[in-house]
Amino acid sequence: AYGYGRLKHNNARAIEGIEKALEWCRENQYRGMAFVPISWVDKVGYWSRECEEFCKDETWFQTRVQRLVDQGDVVLTPRGTVSQDDIFMLVYARKHGLGIMSNDLFRDHIARVSNATERRDLQHWLEKHRVQYMFINGELLP
Repeated sequence: AYGYGRLKHNNARAIEGIEKALEWCRENQYRGMAFVPISWVDKVGYWSRECEEFCKDETWFQTRVQRLVDQGDVVLTPRGTVSQDDIFMLVYARKHGLGIMSNDLFRDHIARVSNATERRDLQHWLEKHRVQYMFINGELLP
């Protein structure tokens, strides 16, 4: 769902995609959860001209993300590498036997696993637990 906005290079639109994915999960009786960088609510990074044009005011985006955090639908990940949120999501999903809705193939994460057996295990787990999606006219289709 993050990709909904990434296609437009606009994280304000990405939050719309996350909201649509969470709504789809509720409608289909799944428990949805998104992992996003903490910078989405603390104004460090992720602010752009596109966001200024899309958002109602400077705090609109951060307030919208914080509301999802308060509802328990979004988890804020600490600062770190660019894909730190991916790592937390993968660890959490594997630990709790959950699926992942993502178009990311996680090749960079697989490549970082030095043990060949663990690397194959991660690849196999992703093949079974990762669901791809797309948006058509704003509708989420997993």
